[in-house]
Amino acid sequence: MPSDVVCAGVPFRLQGNQKDKQQREKGKRSISRQESGDFNFESNYTRVCANYFYASDIVTTYDFDINSDSASLKRDKRTLKADTAPTIFEGLPSYLTKRKPRSRSSTMRPLCKRPRESSCEELRAWPTPCLYRIVATRMGV
Repeated sequence: MPSDVVCAGVPFRLQGNQKDKQQREKGKRSISRQESGDFNFESNYTRVCANYFYASDIVTTYDFDINSDSASLKRDKRTLKADTAPTIFEGLPSYLTKRKPRSRSSTMRPLCKRPRESSCEELRAWPTPCLYRIVATRMGV
């Protein structure tokens, strides 16, 4: 059991330190806890709970491609993807919790605007509704 837990109120499902130094720094910046004399992020006993990561960032299976057939085996220990950092912090203000960016959909947009139904000359030839009412009232229609 680890002696230091990074985030408060952490249950027993824990993730280990990442080996990449840049990823560790990214994780340290996202967690709002200061290092002190007895607490150190670099310690082998420091862990971060899985609740602080999106489920899509945690790898739970080994995926294989054998003779163009895909197979997957469940891992004994869960691990994190290479580019993840803790992002879900419940109980903190919403500006401290970073949302996962939505994937952009590839929608086809029209190439140009809808063509006009009538040209400007045709519109100028028609009397405006106000002008038509004025002329009609003067003529007694």
